[in-house]
Amino acid sequence: MRRRTLATVLSCVAFTGACGTTLNVSDAPGGTPAGENLEVTTAPPPITVGHPPARTPPQQTGAVPGLSGSPAHAETPTPPTSLHAGATGSPTKAAPTTAPVTTGSGPVRVGVLYVGGVSALASALGIPGLSTGDPSAQAKAIADYINPHGGLAGRPIALYPEPVNVSLTAANTDSAYAAACAGLVQDDKVSFVVSYTNLSAIDLACYVHAGVTVLDDQAEVPDSTANADENTFAAPGELAVGRATVALVDDLWRRGWLNSKSKVGALTWDTPDGQDFASHYLAPALSRHGLALAATAYVSQGTSGANQAGSVLQFRTKGVNRIIPIATSPLFFMEAAQTQGYHPEYAVTSIFGPGALVESTAPKAQLTGAAGIGWDKYLDIGAGKMPGPVSGNETLCFKIMAAAGQQSSSNTVKTFQTALCNDLLFLQAASKRFGLGPDMLTLARQARFGFPPADAFAIRLEPGRADGVSAYRDVSYETSCGCFQYTSGNRALPAVG
Repeated sequence: MRRRTLATVLSCVAFTGACGTTLNVSDAPGGTPAGENLEVTTAPPPITVGHPPARTPPQQTGAVPGLSGSPAHAETPTPPTSLHAGATGSPTKAAPTTAPVTTGSGPVRVGVLYVGGVSALASALGIPGLSTGDPSAQAKAIADYINPHGGLAGRPIALYPEPVNVSLTAANTDSAYAAACAGLVQDDKVSFVVSYTNLSAIDLACYVHAGVTVLDDQAEVPDSTANADENTFAAPGELAVGRATVALVDDLWRRGWLNSKSKVGALTWDTPDGQDFASHYLAPALSRHGLALAATAYVSQGTSGANQAGSVLQFRTKGVNRIIPIATSPLFFMEAAQTQGYHPEYAVTSIFGPGALVESTAPKAQLTGAAGIGWDKYLDIGAGKMPGPVSGNETLCFKIMAAAGQQSSSNTVKTFQTALCNDLLFLQAASKRFGLGPDMLTLARQARFGFPPADAFAIRLEPGRADGVSAYRDVSYETSCGCFQYTSGNRALPAVG
């Protein structure tokens, strides 16, 4: 059983599935635990999860009041083409064996996968005010705008919202996500899925097998898996974990945050993916600068309420003065470190929301010296100076939300709104240029398709990778304001190949 991060900005909810984690600290994957007696809360009993017998009908879409004119960077719609999809399919990398769901000018079936109940759980865990908003209403607002502005290659969107209950994921994540996939693929027969969730490799495989194209700007799919599935998966507004880790190390070395005297500790998941991130991305990136990992803390997925004092003791004993978290939040480690008077410096990325969450929840003394890279301003910046719109599509997104009554001042809500806008507007732009066939993403990558982003500084698809972010900014914690700030303009990421 896995525990799932639910969103990149919610600490106890998003980063760990529940408040607290168990950390096993060793010098290499599979090493011995720290030896601390861990206080573990028994997980709730498994819950049988099944898809509801009655499916929600597709949402009808129409014009959004108060909005008119052509969407940003609109193109003349291309003639309708056949869609791939189908309830069943052949294995990954093979063409789906099912017939197209729709042809001609009929609606394009688009599933919207999101986590339901985030706000309620966050409040119960003592994190009031954290929310993703109403994903179903937000998706409908965007589709209501897209449909009268060319639709998808001239065809309207028919939405099929699919919530994954957050309380069920705590009991049996695999079953909850498998049920959601079965509903969208087998019952709704969608051709595309836009995900609000941190899809794992296991989750993604269900859709890839069925030939359903997935767009997810918050995926936690390992780089190698995502790249292997690049024909049916894209994260246009995300920077893949491994690629982000390499860019982070190189950037921090250039800035002097890492130097020859640095003793680095890694914080990552106690899973094959987490071990892969540490051994195949972080360790080689450090090695290129003459550094090696002094210790690695593996965050266990499946328990809650754990004592992390042993992990802090191990890092402190090994003289670790720089901590690099990979795909997991350092919040609970910071809390334990503070109680022991241990003050290393932490690397940060957009993945765990330094400005949206960390600066307001972590002990302030733990944040001194924190630095890293960011590509999503609503995750990176909290009380700091927020930069202007990344493109006309960000501005358009918030106009759409306001016209539909979905406007919000919350950075966490804005994060999810811009991610959904980014994926749906990307789908519109890509389908207009490359059609709606199963080779849409392949053609986009071959063309090195650039897209005006709603949730990142720059997006460019390329062959050989599934993520699309092509620029980041330096991020630093400034004690003068007690906040994270951008300390550079856009820095281009190297192209692949």
